[in-house]
Amino acid sequence: MAELQGNVDELTQSRDALLKMVGQYKSMLSSLVAEKEKENATSDEKLRAVEMERNQALQDLANVEAAFSDVHRKYERTKQVVDTLRRNEETLRGAVADYETKLQKQEQKMMETTETCRGEDSTSQ
Repeated sequence: MAELQGNVDELTQSRDALLKMVGQYKSMLSSLVAEKEKENATSDEKLRAVEMERNQALQDLANVEAAFSDVHRKYERTKQVVDTLRRNEETLRGAVADYETKLQKQEQKMMETTETCRGEDSTSQ
């Protein structure tokens, strides 16, 4: 009987030791699961933050591209206006030169006419 009692005590101690080990294992597993869930939550949050940054960067890029396109369009338009003004200036310079030549010829004719009139006036007196 003592031997049976010793076996029972030994089995009870083994069972208690196993229950203690199972409890420790269970505790360790639950802490690992909690840590993994926390890591997943942190990773998800970081992923959302990176996605938001990416979306903001894409939006900024689209805004910069639109602004550049606008500036380029205005530059091209300004270049056309400058070319048109340059051609107009050249045309006007040519017209001014023509009018100056005509004016000189008219002044010369007027001087000749004035000389002729003065010559006629002095001969008629």
